[in-house]
Amino acid sequence: MPNVELVGVAEIIKERGLEFARRWNIPESNVFTDYREMIDKLSLDAVSVTTPHRLHAEPAIYALKHGVHVLVEKPMASTGAEALEMYRAAVSSGRVLEVGFQNRFEAQIMAAKRIVASGLLGEFYYGETLADGKRRRGIPTTPTFYTREMAGGGVVLNNGTSLAL
Repeated sequence: MPNVELVGVAEIIKERGLEFARRWNIPESNVFTDYREMIDKLSLDAVSVTTPHRLHAEPAIYALKHGVHVLVEKPMASTGAEALEMYRAAVSSGRVLEVGFQNRFEAQIMAAKRIVASGLLGEFYYGETLADGKRRRGIPTTPTFYTREMAGGGVVLNNGTSLAL
């Protein structure tokens, strides 16, 4: 995106943070192993929280309370209480909290939504979908997606949230 500049990265594994920084031309001095330090030291407009699901709330709330907009990957949080706390932090800070539902912007999803909204199909009361995720095609993944400890609500929370029209 021409109007976005990546200025820092927080990664608990320093070498992975450095690799990311080299790939995206981020100064090595702006690689942190603690997101709090990154938020405190850099003048940030926004952060993207890409931690495992059960770890979304804390960095998102910290960023919001420090005046930084937040894009958090889906699912928003592992519990309703965490999601509510994140929402309240956004409201009280006046900052944007956006949940990344990238499937919403796929052409076929947008077309389906337009067709349903147009009334062409009549009253819509039931829908069914099939999603073939990469993890089912043998692409390596991390425990983030398949362990209760890291994923929180499991497959429904992870995959089900991306299918909502």
